[in-house]
Amino acid sequence: MSTQDTRKYYDILELPPDAPFAEVRKKYLYLSAFYMGDSMELAALNGDAPYHRRQIILAELQDAYNKMKDILGREEPAQQPSESPKVSVSDSMKDYLNGITAYSGPILKEIREKMGIDLGGMANATKVQKRYLEEIEAEQFVRIPAEVYLRGYVIEYARYLSLDHQKVAEDYMKRYRKFRSSSEEKK
Repeated sequence: MSTQDTRKYYDILELPPDAPFAEVRKKYLYLSAFYMGDSMELAALNGDAPYHRRQIILAELQDAYNKMKDILGREEPAQQPSESPKVSVSDSMKDYLNGITAYSGPILKEIREKMGIDLGGMANATKVQKRYLEEIEAEQFVRIPAEVYLRGYVIEYARYLSLDHQKVAEDYMKRYRKFRSSSEEKK
């Protein structure tokens, strides 16, 4: 593969040509989440990034990342914190979880407490500050950072508890958006 091709892949990932694989992976995950989601930042670009354009960008990101893995001779780490469950779920807990129809901050807190998980340990494992985890559980939406970060924090929270992170994020973000729209109406 030519140096020009390699430089192209670094450019797609918005990285300098000497970036190590860890940075390549980090940037790929960040940009993928950015273009997949419906963050406030992306909403501001909506005219510049309609759905079909975002799909093209996501495909380019995936291709660039795969090529960079090959170029740098790297494979995915066997166990990524954000890709594997952190706790095992008992059968009784699975039964309890099957009864939950929608996730909210208080429900997430209840699940965590039923599993006997300490919030401090969870913060260390997920690399999400304990105060943000507390604000997620309390639905302190005013104090929570930008939507793109919130979504990522909720996903990490759910993954740590071995929950369906897509369902948790979808339910939680609906509540967040409802809060945001009602607070904007009051202005």
